[in-house]
Amino acid sequence: MKNYLKNSFKYFLPLVLFCLFFSCKKEHLQPSIPAGGTSTPLVYISAILEHDSVYFEGGVNSYIGATSVNDSLTNRTFNFSLKNPQNPSHSCFLISINNYQNSLGAPQTDLDNTIYSDMRDYQFSLHPFSPLLATLTWIDSTGVSFTTGAIHQSHLFSITNVEDVVFNSKNYKKLAVEFDCLIASVHDTLHVTNGKATILFSAN
Repeated sequence: MKNYLKNSFKYFLPLVLFCLFFSCKKEHLQPSIPAGGTSTPLVYISAILEHDSVYFEGGVNSYIGATSVNDSLTNRTFNFSLKNPQNPSHSCFLISINNYQNSLGAPQTDLDNTIYSDMRDYQFSLHPFSPLLATLTWIDSTGVSFTTGAIHQSHLFSITNVEDVVFNSKNYKKLAVEFDCLIASVHDTLHVTNGKATILFSAN
């Protein structure tokens, strides 16, 4: 009987470790996929950069969505990134939206007043912080950063839908967004068209 239990444990342990490993990976911003079914990605970003199509989805190719908040003495910015932390050389997106006011309030109150359906201008980095403006940054596979903040824009960033969601016991604002913009590095400029995404923001 003891030998039977020992042998059973020997074969059962790798299965347990396998399940724990993959369940931990799903703690990031990506829902579980039902057995035998498919799921809509919790987060994704798609766009055309010049003539190249780009599509990133949370949970695919080790891409993970992450939220953060940047505070200065008076200003607050809510951020979302979609990247592969296992391989930093892979391309990634960062989308940021400025707080609705030029002062710091309670984080959740600021988030609630900042994230709502509307058209937004892009923040230009040479201008002072302006409430409610958006910034889109693309880092290519060579590590070169292109951002809307480096160049004046003639297009807008659109938040088309917002809903409150809870994922892994944490509250988020889930946004559907569309964007068209120019992004610039030190040496080059790219036109981004047909940009669409589902992204998240949180208060912490």
